[in-house]
Amino acid sequence: MLKKKNIYVISVSVIIVFLVILSSFLGLVIYFQWRQLDLAYKYYESLEKADTLSYAKNIEVSPLNFSLLGFKKIGLVEGLLKNNNKRAAVSIALRVNFLDSANTPVFSSIIYPLEPFQPPRVFEKTRFTYFAFLKGPAIEPNKSIRFKYPLWHCPKKILKMMRRGSFSNSAGEWCGKISAEVIKLKLKPT
Repeated sequence: MLKKKNIYVISVSVIIVFLVILSSFLGLVIYFQWRQLDLAYKYYESLEKADTLSYAKNIEVSPLNFSLLGFKKIGLVEGLLKNNNKRAAVSIALRVNFLDSANTPVFSSIIYPLEPFQPPRVFEKTRFTYFAFLKGPAIEPNKSIRFKYPLWHCPKKILKMMRRGSFSNSAGEWCGKISAEVIKLKLKPT
């Protein structure tokens, strides 16, 4: 005959075993979903690398302008992008270089001119924003788009030189010239 104490022990043991099995099953499902998401990320990353190698030369970047914004504490990069490809460009990453008199970069920053706003640094390492690339603005073939992009982490020395309007001709200091190159390109799938 079972005592009341034994029934409690059996029922608590059954509940614990059920919870262990349920958590193991949920862990397995989450692992498979994460793995599928990781494979999709790697696939899209390889497509982006192939697009960059093949089609980045067909993106024209006009000479960039640099100005100050918001009480002259934030730098603003302005320019024009032209897409000479046969497909629409949905994401472009540019490396903006501030040059010295010997055309050596003094400061470099990566900007994404097609993004409507810059995500916080917390989200830069996440892969979720990578899959939402078809909803944003795109540059259609043989069209151009004007962009303005804030440089939130521009060195104070460059901002100070821009504010005063005095640039340096010595090596290692910004002489007022800016260049840009396409480092990542994502085209709209066909």
